[in-house]
Amino acid sequence: MPTTNLYLNSITILLAHRHHNVQTISHAIIMALTILLLSPCMTAAAPVRMRSLTIYDGLAGESVNCIAKSPSGMIWAGTVNGVTIYDGNEMRNINVNLARAQNIIYDIAFTEDHTAWVGSSSGLYRMDPEKGIFSLASDLVQDKVSSVCARGNTLFAGSTHGFYVFRNNKRWQVKMSRDHLSKANNVEDIKTDARGGVWILGGRELYKYNEKTKKAAPVGLREQLRIHNNMRRMTIAGERIFIGTYNDGLLVYNMRTGKVSRYVDVECRVVVCVSNDGKYLYVGTDGAGLKVISLMEDRMVKEYTTSPCSEMRLLDNTVYSFYRDRSGVCFFGYFRRGIHHSYNGSELFKCYSTPHFNSDSVNVRSICIDGKVKVLGSRGGLYYIDEESQRYKFFTPEELGGSIVTNVVKYNNMYYCCTFNGGVMRIDPETLTTSRFGSDPALATGSFSWLAVSPGNQLNMASNTGLYIYDSGTCSEKVLNSQNSQLYNSQVYNILFDRQRRCWISTNDGICLYDPVDDIVRAGGFPYGFFNKAQDANGVIGHGSNLIFFGINGIYRTNEELTSFGRINTQQTIGGDYVSQVIYDPYYKNYWIGTERGLFKMDTTFTHVTKFAQEVGLNSREFSNNAIFIDKERRLWTGTVKGLYYASLDSLQKYDVGNVPIHLSEMMIGSRHISFGELVSIVSSHTIRLSYHWGIHTLSFQPCLLNFSDQAGLCFEYRIGDDGPWTVLKNNERAVIDHGLSIGHNVLQVRLAGQRHITEYEVYVWPSTAYVCEWIAFILMTVAVAIVYGQRRRLRRQREEMQRVQKELEEVKRKYSRVNTNEDEQQRLLARLEEYMRHDKPYLSQEVKLSDIASHLDISTVKLSQLFNVYLQRNYYDFMNHYRLEEFKRRIDDKRYAHYTLLALAEECGFKRSSFFATFKKVEGITPTEYVKRHRGG
Repeated sequence: MPTTNLYLNSITILLAHRHHNVQTISHAIIMALTILLLSPCMTAAAPVRMRSLTIYDGLAGESVNCIAKSPSGMIWAGTVNGVTIYDGNEMRNINVNLARAQNIIYDIAFTEDHTAWVGSSSGLYRMDPEKGIFSLASDLVQDKVSSVCARGNTLFAGSTHGFYVFRNNKRWQVKMSRDHLSKANNVEDIKTDARGGVWILGGRELYKYNEKTKKAAPVGLREQLRIHNNMRRMTIAGERIFIGTYNDGLLVYNMRTGKVSRYVDVECRVVVCVSNDGKYLYVGTDGAGLKVISLMEDRMVKEYTTSPCSEMRLLDNTVYSFYRDRSGVCFFGYFRRGIHHSYNGSELFKCYSTPHFNSDSVNVRSICIDGKVKVLGSRGGLYYIDEESQRYKFFTPEELGGSIVTNVVKYNNMYYCCTFNGGVMRIDPETLTTSRFGSDPALATGSFSWLAVSPGNQLNMASNTGLYIYDSGTCSEKVLNSQNSQLYNSQVYNILFDRQRRCWISTNDGICLYDPVDDIVRAGGFPYGFFNKAQDANGVIGHGSNLIFFGINGIYRTNEELTSFGRINTQQTIGGDYVSQVIYDPYYKNYWIGTERGLFKMDTTFTHVTKFAQEVGLNSREFSNNAIFIDKERRLWTGTVKGLYYASLDSLQKYDVGNVPIHLSEMMIGSRHISFGELVSIVSSHTIRLSYHWGIHTLSFQPCLLNFSDQAGLCFEYRIGDDGPWTVLKNNERAVIDHGLSIGHNVLQVRLAGQRHITEYEVYVWPSTAYVCEWIAFILMTVAVAIVYGQRRRLRRQREEMQRVQKELEEVKRKYSRVNTNEDEQQRLLARLEEYMRHDKPYLSQEVKLSDIASHLDISTVKLSQLFNVYLQRNYYDFMNHYRLEEFKRRIDDKRYAHYTLLALAEECGFKRSSFFATFKKVEGITPTEYVKRHRGG
């Protein structure tokens, strides 16, 4: 009774003003009561929230002739300018005949194979489920098709020239009259009954189709009514056919008796559409809105019109089409006003009301829930409601001393409320009168934000001039401020008493800690890194030994010993929005958090989140500071700018949206918006195909719960694979996947945050043709670059080798330029050297040096070095290793050394272990092992 209470409240306020004279008050009372008596809708419930869809929102046409739901769960609307497909978030428009500027759609039906059939002004069209485009179903039907009806994979179509049947790629036409030009062949509607019978509604007659004879027989409506009725639409419920006419209201035909009669008066002779759900008949009229008739009682039980009293207030009373799904969501199609639909949802939260008061639209700023007594502070006064004694009173700002009631608390059987710029007022629940208390003038004029009763039963009041403490038992009072304590010289914002009876004082400049036992306020001494500088922080008792502080800077946690503390990162769950409410639920061990985006339930680790908003009846996303409470009956109360809401914790804990699929709306692959054909394929198969092209294409989408709830209040999560982390989509943001997808098969999982049901989409990523070609070109280019680089490197190394050899030759020439030896002398020296090598075999020693050889030959090392480098063109080590290698090969053939290992034999010949294998392979071209196998026969 929101309007009733509005008038009663107005009377109360008028009576409260002492300056109004009696005559003015009398006139106000008479006016309010007159309006109350003349307005029957004042006792009606709050209207259902509706959403309007017009051509400005993307609807194809402004007049909507038909509404149907596809097997995939999307709404199809036939307008005067094509078809609009709507998933609750996005609208797609399709013209069935591209050759025409305007396509009037009259009816839509779906066969079992998910093919969509459309009756239009230019003929019968069908949509290919894979391609997502319309094509003319038959050249036989190119005139106006006003009705289509599906039974399995058989389609029945009615046009201006008769009735058509399409089955198994066959089609045939049925005439109701032999005269091809007769209006009797004009079919208005087609329906099938529970036994599979087919009924045809002509302009002035009802026919039953015989599938064996392929003929339609009239039932004789014209003879029974004896008037020229113009039939429009029909619906079948049990053995009755309800027919809407253009000029005679609603008719009913009984299949069993064959009789027709006028049905319930729907207050309008022009019935545009009729449908039923087995229990109720829904009748759309041209001027009187939509009527709801009980099929059990055969009487009108409800109506939806433009009246403010209507539960669903319509945009227009001309309802051309109507559809109600199984969940109760209603879609209204209007003439030139588009579509209007209600939202899906469960009313877990209810707006608090009593026979004397309704909090709907009240800006609830603070609450005190005391059993059957509810005291609500608002931005314009205070409401006192006693449900048991049925007492109600509104306290005006003048009575309270201030308009904004920031907090209410019960203290020693009295209710104390504080206001901005109006001090603290005391309310006596027996007399419902207000009074001041205390001697400090600030208690009557100061700005107070919070009240708390201490464990020692003292009232603590947070104000702009300090912390006031009042004891009603002793009538004593004191104040703590910056002059007599370490309290910051700023507004005291919040007060919290912990389990150790200490008082946490939150101010605009930070947090202080007050110990009432020692009567000391400490602003310092907090551990390093503590959040004591957080401004305007509200505090609550949390799980275990935790204290939770929250406000404009987010959420903080600390234990009472201050040994474990820090900021709680909720950026990935509820975002960084301003937190106005936090309360701990000791029954289910959850935290309830109110932000500017909705109400969230989180576990004690602040990781798992469930969001509650409009879809559960919580019609406000703005929550008042600290106006949240859990009563003894396990109900959660929360104050919002649109009223006081409450819900059972048990029902909230069990809340599950159910097995509702999540549709990926507004999907884009890279920067390309997917076509309707792709959308149809994705919806039917839950499969997405991406092309890999120098990195996976970015896949972006807007999750949409396909039950037509208020999408603005939903919170989704998604991840790739079964064990990946969930990514929370905050503030209705789009999901953007630019990594995590690999070539081949991937699984995309999407769910409503906190819910069990997961919708899966298979994502296949394959290399595109362009990508493969680019990779081939890249490989060829890489090989070419490698060849060119290798060739250049080889040439550079050859050039460097030649330069090195040339440099060495020049160095040798320079080195030996002063040594005068001729060729004869070199030959004699070489002969002496070879004789020494054969006779004494100095090469068998690993330690022999050039100087040792020169000393034995009685020549200088310079001359001997000249012999090697200039005359023999080889260095000393290569010369010695030659003799050692020959010695090794001789001993290999000697049986005396057969028991030697290769390394042992090599060392006996003067080789060092490190150079033996390299030298042997360099000279012989094979390894020592291979050499031995060849010479010893394996």
